[in-house]
Amino acid sequence: MVLKGYRFTDVGKRSFGFSKMGLHTSKFRVVVVEFDTSFDLEYGDLNGNHVGIDVDSLLSVKFCNISSKNIFLNSVKKLVSWIDDDASAKRLEVRLCY
Repeated sequence: MVLKGYRFTDVGKRSFGFSKMGLHTSKFRVVVVEFDTSFDLEYGDLNGNHVGIDVDSLLSVKFCNISSKNIFLNSVKKLVSWIDDDASAKRLEVRLCY
């Protein structure tokens, strides 16, 4: 999904250009589920194997160390994920399995 009017020429070398988008000033909220294999201290990453929920930022508001669940994003095994959103309950659920 790409925001209407977003110019691909603005995309940086990292994070698909989200850091340049000025999302905090937008009238729309952007929610991202990140399946992250990079350990970037500048973004407050827990480690290089986590799932995070980002809202209008590259900083995760919630995250899960999936290594503790014995799931590894950089594994050669095929992963399946599904995301459920219940707006009335203000709940976003992310599931991941082999």
